[in-house]
Amino acid sequence: MIARPRAMVGQPGRTAADNLPATLVAAIFLCGALMSVRLVVIGDLFAGEMLLLATAAATIVLRGVGPRFAPLFFWAFTGAGMLMLLGYAIADLVAVSSSAQYLRGWARIALFGLDFVALMLLVSHGERLLWWFALGLAIGMLGVSLESDLAFTLTNWKREYAFPTGLLVTLLSGLVSPLMAGVALGAFGGMTMMLDYRSLGGVYLLAAGVLGTRMKTSAWHRLGPLSRWSIVVSAMLVAVGLIAALLTQSDEEFHQRRLQSNIGRVAGIVVAVEAISDSPILGYGSWAGDKRYMQMLRSEIAKASAGKNFPGGRLSSSILPHSQVLQAWIEGGILAAAFFMLFGVSLLAGLRWLILHHKAGLMTPLYAMVMLNALWNILFSPFLGLHRIHVAFALAALSLLAWERRAARRQLALRARGS
Repeated sequence: MIARPRAMVGQPGRTAADNLPATLVAAIFLCGALMSVRLVVIGDLFAGEMLLLATAAATIVLRGVGPRFAPLFFWAFTGAGMLMLLGYAIADLVAVSSSAQYLRGWARIALFGLDFVALMLLVSHGERLLWWFALGLAIGMLGVSLESDLAFTLTNWKREYAFPTGLLVTLLSGLVSPLMAGVALGAFGGMTMMLDYRSLGGVYLLAAGVLGTRMKTSAWHRLGPLSRWSIVVSAMLVAVGLIAALLTQSDEEFHQRRLQSNIGRVAGIVVAVEAISDSPILGYGSWAGDKRYMQMLRSEIAKASAGKNFPGGRLSSSILPHSQVLQAWIEGGILAAAFFMLFGVSLLAGLRWLILHHKAGLMTPLYAMVMLNALWNILFSPFLGLHRIHVAFALAALSLLAWERRAARRQLALRARGS
């Protein structure tokens, strides 16, 4: 049984854990900063993961579990993670995967499980720890890109610079009012869309909208009806203008990159759905290299790219789609997919709480961006590389919001008994 210190009575957003020791803050900042340092052992291992696990273990031994621990959420996802690993093991045994495949696959899932468990336990000592982890993650990613002397091209902006830069904007926007934070995130989202990173730009525009719902308790409430409508109409015109500009861009580099991305993404999803319908319970094993579906993927790409001057390129040796839930389903079967289904439902519940009940503060922009980005990734991004850190990050944020909901319900119950 995990021992838990008692939370402070009063506002759900305040606990004794807000007075964080400097050593713990520094450690979790370094955990984030070192996540961009890649080590090749059995597959990809990040230096920050080792420090994260060591920090979590030391914190539990010395301080126990923090007052923001959400036990039901924690054990639900811990159990789902174990079932996910079981799904992968069964799929690899049935598919007779090579040892190189299943060792990498199992190590990836096991590390992912340890990552999100460690992060949830650490942030139970204070939500600001997640802020410091995010700051380290952003600085570490930018540092590696700058140290590699990557030129600031549109391709490098999308692959290397956009996410950490946006994360810094998100963290800093938590220091200002919801109105100013929404403007900052909206401006970054618009700029990012213009630089051809449509998905991330859309996430930031939606995050700005979420922050807009929180303005009713601050500057937004003090504006008159005419001013509020003027802002809404102006925002709509800006959004329409951005989309129109994006659609009418004729730059060849933009066009070719969009064409390649869209054709590959759609073909991967079509083949993934076909493979899942043929085997909805059992997966095809780690990295899913079924030859029949590989041939189907080639055919789908050829069909979709006919007459479109498709640049082509080397195909992967697997049929993994750009979708975390579909990838998990193909690799580990229904047991693995169930994890991401639970994750998706939890994200929607977290967003609902954030919009309707959460008190705006330092963490609000970060919560909004992380959850919206995670929802996109569940549907349209692979579960590879640093994505496992991003999912663990989102789970830690959701665990804090789950504790917040639980604390609010307790307060309502206490007030009801008191009256």
